[in-house]
Amino acid sequence: MPENETLDLRRSPRWNQARRLIQGGASPDELAQEVLRVLSLTLKNVAKLIPMGRLIEESLSPDGDPHALRPECRDATEYAQAIIQLARCCQTQADVVVAVCEHLVQKLFDQERQALPIDALRSQVLKLDHTKAATFHVLRPKLRQFARTYSEELDRRQRPPACRVPGESQRQILELSLM
Repeated sequence: MPENETLDLRRSPRWNQARRLIQGGASPDELAQEVLRVLSLTLKNVAKLIPMGRLIEESLSPDGDPHALRPECRDATEYAQAIIQLARCCQTQADVVVAVCEHLVQKLFDQERQALPIDALRSQVLKLDHTKAATFHVLRPKLRQFARTYSEELDRRQRPPACRVPGESQRQILELSLM
């Protein structure tokens, strides 16, 4: 059985390198590149656990019922709930993907801030805030392109396979089986 996905990114080893880069004072470009890599892996894994394309579609549709898909989202309920909530402010599938990615990056920085010792110097908090702002500045344009590409992949996965017209021998077999 696949592991459950949670928004507690500290539990996911997938995010360890990004956390190390934040703690080590890496450049915003380096951090944005790593975050984008991890976002891609995370969304691919979440898409294996929940019907992400349908969930986004239902969440965007005025008469959609995304909550009806909840039974299919047991292995990533926090992500499903986040998608449903974030889609309320979005117009397209790509907008939802961007919102989810930004939500995850915000969670990453929030959890790093919470991990600081209680007596952390104000300068450490300010440095983390500056790193977050600089990383978002670098990351946002890349997220838009990533979201468009990811949305296209979701669309391709959702499309039913093209109907194949049976060949002559297949028609004969089909006719014989119906007799």
